[in-house]
Amino acid sequence: MNQLTKEQIDAFVASIRGNVVRPGDDSYDDARAIYNGMIDKKPWMIVQLSDVADVISAVKFCAENKVSVAVRSGGHNGPGLSTVDGGVVVDLRELKGIRVDTENQTIRW
Repeated sequence: MNQLTKEQIDAFVASIRGNVVRPGDDSYDDARAIYNGMIDKKPWMIVQLSDVADVISAVKFCAENKVSVAVRSGGHNGPGLSTVDGGVVVDLRELKGIRVDTENQTIRW
């Protein structure tokens, strides 16, 4: 991970419409818990995304700053691949929208 300034981190957090959970926050242990209770990784930050703009911001931030990232969708991955020690968990669980285009007969989620 690149050395990040407080200003860079604050700007990233401010760009997220969802929740950002960090060590020390009351919800941290619940937010980092996964289905396999034997896995006890401690992410640096958990980004609970609320829309596509959050996804773009989180992925861009991690890529530009060489931050390790794990993607969580349901948290049921047995080996614990949906979490990471010292990196960012990009949590997709709140992205539940479905878009139906009747004219083109397509569905996107």
